Amino acid sequence: RNIISLGSIYNLQVLAEGIESKGQFELLRDLNLGCNLFQGYYFSKPLSKIDLENYINNFQY
Repeated sequence: RNIISLGSIYNLQVLAEGIESKGQFELLRDLNLGCNLFQGYYFSKPLSKIDLENYINNFQY
């Protein structure tokens, strides 16, 4: 919470890294502490450039 708050105070976008489960994502999202971006294996494994482009083009919210 402190790190997220610090980023928010300075009007920075805060990225949560290492999200590996739906529970982790929902907790950070639902606490509404100011965490704007999320990344980790819950969303996708590391991808090559071509695979990343395909992932982005086919991503559904």
